[in-house]
Amino acid sequence: MNFVTVLNVHNNPDGVVESLESIEAFLTDKIVVVVDGLGWEAFKDFSYKNAIIVEGFEHGVNRSPYKNCALGLIKAYNKWPDAEWYCYIEFDVAFLNDGFKQDLKTMYHIKDLSLVATDVMNHDQDNDHWMVSDILQRPTKGFKTLGAVMCFTQMCLNKWNESNFLYLLLEKTKLYKGDFFPNFHAYAVEEVIFPTAAAAFGKILDISRFNPAGYTVRFQPEVEFHELNRFTSLAHPSKDFDGKVRKYSKSIRNLSHDRLPEDYFNIISRIYL
Repeated sequence: MNFVTVLNVHNNPDGVVESLESIEAFLTDKIVVVVDGLGWEAFKDFSYKNAIIVEGFEHGVNRSPYKNCALGLIKAYNKWPDAEWYCYIEFDVAFLNDGFKQDLKTMYHIKDLSLVATDVMNHDQDNDHWMVSDILQRPTKGFKTLGAVMCFTQMCLNKWNESNFLYLLLEKTKLYKGDFFPNFHAYAVEEVIFPTAAAAFGKILDISRFNPAGYTVRFQPEVEFHELNRFTSLAHPSKDFDGKVRKYSKSIRNLSHDRLPEDYFNIISRIYL
């Protein structure tokens, strides 16, 4: 099964390398890195193996990078049109093992699945999803997720490609700057626009309900190491690249995955942390 990741970043090339190493170890080496245009100077000579590095739109705020999300998904789909999964990931998501990948493999066989994310909920209030209805030219039911991790199926990207959804979104918002978006009341645009557009073509499911032990993912505050368990595969937010959560991820990557003892979580906690 082929996985593609779109990693959205803003600054800190050294921290980005840590994120890329963990994504490569636990999910895929097919990666598109979209850099906030305002931080491009620090990345213009940046490279990481076969990852595609893209100068994104100038953004400069800590929410609503929906344009760079759309741009990254376009680049990913054009490069790897036959992938089963296209995962949009924010820079402050820590990968801790391959449990996330295994869950996606299992969930992929759910009929008409379009999106897997966390904190999935209905969101019809205030008509925040109005632009999706406008682009698709039909009524849509609003949904909302946490924007840090959103994984779209091949079916979803195929439908978006047929309807030109991502291109039309960028065209209709080409004059919008930063996190500006008219007639929008929720926290972040991408957390409503993309789940709603995915739900227009199929099912959207919450992976943290599918496997509650595997995900310590929330809006804030920073995830602390004591909150993890040996099954935790993703942690968000994890912005401290020198902290214990990231050190734990690196320690796991440096070990053989063939015969990890069941209590490896406790062993590594004592040895490395």
